[in-house]
Amino acid sequence: MGRITNVRNFGNHYALVLSGGEEIPTDVVRHAFLHFLLDQLPLMYPHVTAVKRSLFEKAAAAPRLAPELKDDYASYFAECTVRAVELKLKRISPGEREAALNRDDEEGYVLVKPLFAALPKFENSEPSMKLFFPDLVRAIDVGAEAKRLAAVKFAPAQTAKPEDEATTEEVARRRSAAPTTVPHRMEWRERERELILPLETDCK
Repeated sequence: MGRITNVRNFGNHYALVLSGGEEIPTDVVRHAFLHFLLDQLPLMYPHVTAVKRSLFEKAAAAPRLAPELKDDYASYFAECTVRAVELKLKRISPGEREAALNRDDEEGYVLVKPLFAALPKFENSEPSMKLFFPDLVRAIDVGAEAKRLAAVKFAPAQTAKPEDEATTEEVARRRSAAPTTVPHRMEWRERERELILPLETDCK
C-alpha cells in the first residue's frame, strides 16, 4: 500500500499524494503537473474545441477510454493535450514515440497525434500557451483525421490491471469553471524543469 501514488482534482483544486516508496514516480508527477497547467484551456475556448467534437464522438466508442471521459469533452480534450505535451517532453526514440501515439489511438485518445504534430509551431512562436491554444486546436484537420480514424482499430477492453502496478492516477473531472490564468510559455517550461529534473536525478 505504501507504494501507491494518488492524484486528484476537484474543480481548480489539485492534490498529489506520494507515499512510502523509495523511487519517485516521475511520470505520474509530470502528468499531474501538466494537468494543473493545461486543464483549464479547453474550458476557456469551448467555441474553438467544439468544431472538433465529431472526432471525440468517434473516440467515445473506444473500450479502453476512461469511462469518466466518455461524456466529458473538455476533460477528454485536456487529457489528449497533456499526453501530447508529455511526448514532447520525454526523451525517447522516434520508434518509441510512434508506438506511444499508436497506443493512444487504440485506447481512444485520438487527438493526441494531431495535437503532437502541431506543437512544434508553439515551440517556434511568441505567445504563451494560453494565447496559442486556439491555433493549436485549429491546426487539427477534422476531415483528414476522420479519414485516418476510419483505419484505426480500437483495442478491446482490459480484463484486469497488472498486479504489480505501483501508482494510480485518480482524477475527479471538473464540471465547474477552472482558473483563468496559465503561466507564460517560458515560465511553464522553467517550472516544469524545476519540478522534473530533481525528480529524474532522484530516480537514477
